[in-house]
This record gives sequence, C-alpha cells and structure tokens, in this order.
Amino acid sequence: MDAELARRRGIEAGHSLNMIAELPHYTDDPGVPAVLQDAALDAFFVHLRLLIEFLITRPRTDRPPVISRWDYATGDLGLDNALRDRLKAASAFANLHVAHFNAARVPAADSPVSRRPSPASLAGYRRDVFTTMEALVSHLEAAGSVHAVDFGGWLADARRSAVDSTQAFKVGA
Repeated sequence: MDAELARRRGIEAGHSLNMIAELPHYTDDPGVPAVLQDAALDAFFVHLRLLIEFLITRPRTDRPPVISRWDYATGDLGLDNALRDRLKAASAFANLHVAHFNAARVPAADSPVSRRPSPASLAGYRRDVFTTMEALVSHLEAAGSVHAVDFGGWLADARRSAVDSTQAFKVGA
C-alpha cells in the first residue's frame, strides 16, 4: 500500500482516538440533553470497538478488507495478558450495548432498562486503548516506520483532548 493511502487510512484511527478522548465527559453532563448523553455514549462505544478491533483483532481473510494495525506493524506489540483481557472484555461490553438489541441489556423483568457506565469506567477503557496505541507507536518507532510520527501525533492529540475535556467539564465550560 502506498504511504499516502496508509496515512489517510490511519487518520481513521486518529479520529476514533479523539472520539474516545472527548466523549466520556458528555455522557454524564447534566447540561447536555439526555438524548445527546445517550448519543455520546453510543458513539464512544462504537469508536472503542473500532479501536480495539484495529489494535488487537487480526483481520480475517475471508471477509472484506479492514484497516488494522497489521497494515502498519505485523510483529507482537508486547501487550501483557491483563491488558489484552481488559480490551477483550471492553469490546464484549460494548457489543452488548451498541448496535444490537441484545437480551443481556435487560436480563430480567425487574432489570433497569438503561445502565449508564460512569465516566470513570469509560476513562478506564480509554486509558487501556491509549496504552495499547502507545505500544503500537513504540513498535513503529523501533522498526523505523514512517508511520510512527503520525500515530504518535494522533495519540498525543487525543491525550491532550482528554485532559482538556476533563478540565472543561470540571469547570462547567
């Protein structure tokens, strides 16, 4: 794949990083209408799933091609099993709550119809994705990849956005 096409495809991952950086703050903001809080939560989980798939799910050859980290780095990222397990659990949780009328959402007649994860739990998912993306950036740097700068920049931007959004949320801006 040519370098410019690879970069433009990588921008998709950068966009998703920014989405999971900023959206948690709007999922529990009383100044945001409930329907938009729900939309922010749904969008967070969509982008969380995309990033986890990008980072740890090896693309299948029997399906249409997807953009994945294997387009940029084929080696092992050196993730510990606990982090990998948390990412898989986060993906499974997202799958239960987005894009499917999954019966697990309301397992019993007296179950709440909507369970809203706390912004802190969303921040934990985000932290794990950022840690994994950092491992990809380190891998790309060690390999001398031209894509290391882009992915490193997208991750740095997302980290800044997460902090900026947290500060704005705390002061009610």
